Amino acid sequence: MRTPSFIRRWRTRLSDAQTNRLRVQLAKERDRIHRLEQRLADLQAANEGAYHALSIANGNACLKAGCSLCAAARKAGIA
Repeated sequence: MRTPSFIRRWRTRLSDAQTNRLRVQLAKERDRIHRLEQRLADLQAANEGAYHALSIANGNACLKAGCSLCAAARKAGIA
């Protein structure tokens, strides 16, 4: 027995609506992930900068080549 055409159309519309809802949800989640990754990168950079500044203040050697903070610290006589 074949499924009536109006049932097939109804199922197709429901499926399309669900696909569209999932597409929107996926786009929102991708945007959220992007914002979280950007925030994480910013926090990581701030953490590395603070750690680097602390090591300069303590007089530890810097392993970064061409570091502007270390050059300024050496010039000021801090490091």
